[in-house]
Amino acid sequence: MDNKYVATIASREYVKEGVFAYFHLKTVIGEYEEESGIFVDDLGNEYENMLLSETSYCDYPYAYSTLQKYDEFINKYDGLDLIDAISDYNSSSENLLYIIKIVGLKEVKVICIDMSDGEEVIENEEIELPISSKDEVPEWVLDYVNHIRNNDYSEDEMNEIKEEFLYNINNLETVVDSIDLQIESTTGKNEAKELVEKIKKNIQINDKKINIDELYNEVTKTLIAQDEPAKRMIVEIAKQYMKESNDAILLTGQTGSGKTLLMDLISKNIDVPLLKIDSTQLTKPGYKGKDIDEYLADLYDLVDGDIEKCENAIVFFDEIDKKGSHSKGDVSGLDVLYTLLKFIDGTVYDISDNLDKNKKIKINTSNMKIVLGGAFSDVYKNKDNKNIGFNINKDKSIDNEVKINDFIERGLMPDELMSRLTKIIKMNDLDENSIKKIIIKSNASELKKEIKLFKKLGVKLTPTKEYIDNLCKKAIETKTGARAINFMVNNSTWEAFSEVYDNKEKIKEVILTKETLDNPKKYIKKKNIKEI
Repeated sequence: MDNKYVATIASREYVKEGVFAYFHLKTVIGEYEEESGIFVDDLGNEYENMLLSETSYCDYPYAYSTLQKYDEFINKYDGLDLIDAISDYNSSSENLLYIIKIVGLKEVKVICIDMSDGEEVIENEEIELPISSKDEVPEWVLDYVNHIRNNDYSEDEMNEIKEEFLYNINNLETVVDSIDLQIESTTGKNEAKELVEKIKKNIQINDKKINIDELYNEVTKTLIAQDEPAKRMIVEIAKQYMKESNDAILLTGQTGSGKTLLMDLISKNIDVPLLKIDSTQLTKPGYKGKDIDEYLADLYDLVDGDIEKCENAIVFFDEIDKKGSHSKGDVSGLDVLYTLLKFIDGTVYDISDNLDKNKKIKINTSNMKIVLGGAFSDVYKNKDNKNIGFNINKDKSIDNEVKINDFIERGLMPDELMSRLTKIIKMNDLDENSIKKIIIKSNASELKKEIKLFKKLGVKLTPTKEYIDNLCKKAIETKTGARAINFMVNNSTWEAFSEVYDNKEKIKEVILTKETLDNPKKYIKKKNIKEI
């Protein structure tokens, strides 16, 4: 039990630039990795220290705030079993709100507020924080968290505040977790779970409010060099959640430019399911392949049978350009595109449950947010693309007429489909400079992930400028953009990782050179002084 710990997990919310709020979420058991400073719970979830500046800027919104050795924790609650001890500990911690101010590359200042009485519990005297009173803490925090955790709401009142949640949809998970804690203490776990699910169900997903700026900031932490297309797509998705329409969006751009990643990030950050359809696998019903009904059945499984979530999902038809054809008898090409028309217009499908083929489920596509994606290299080849990106209107201006004809004549898309695509968004082409930014800045950078893995072993992984330049060059040469980076990084670091894994106490640093990309055995290693 030497490495067993009990940790308090906190949920992070952005307050303003350089200032974050952390709320007590739960208490869990796991292991603490002293070298990396990471806590891993028994389910395998990893948490960084709340008091590290980089933790507040990472895309994972949870961190550990306190750590106690398992044996010491149990001794404090002598006579109580583990579940009751954690319950007691939760009760004493759940009213604590931590305000973190980033004051340097590695330094933070912290203030702790007891939400039950508003008093400051901990204050760092070296600096006056910009949040020194509750007046500057977000209003929804002071209202809901304080009242919910003090057992001020009845069941009916808690159902009524769901309307207010719509204006803080991004904070819903934190607030619902607070409700869950309060209800558990009075009604028991099963009733609490049922009530929380009831509250969640009553919130209409289609009334979702999207904070465009916040979502844009989150998306562009991972999707690099695509600022304008990302902002445009977020705006269009936000518009669709404000109105009931069957508008569809065409998202174009070269392979590896980040079309799928953009849709993944939007879906994740607004907590809406994303159905990704590989259009190359689509066929007409009754033919070999996969038809729309089967994909909808997969979506139904993805949301655990929640029809409302299913009918308000984002649906992304990837590689739609591969279905272009002049032949109306092409059951895997043009015929498939014609079957999409009713899907876009909104219709009801009778699908079979994957678990019970005799059970039929009706799914209406009218409120789904539909995006069609493809490279459309033939459309953009030797073409002046300056006008790409404007709306397609029914009164078709000259520019719009040209655009529509390009996709019909060069991309072999049916005009009936193009007339339903009211927006065309083009991802930026990636050059070496863009690729370099992706490698260095993106939260999804494979190189950053490798650096973190080596750090867990207590070894510094250092890519040289020549390594990164060569990586960028090769990524461009493959003509698959950012997609090639993951493969090349992993292929160039596995030999070094193998040696470090078994000899971590002997090696201080691994340096990746230009040659490492072509031969993973050609890396430089620095030994620990004590091993020399």
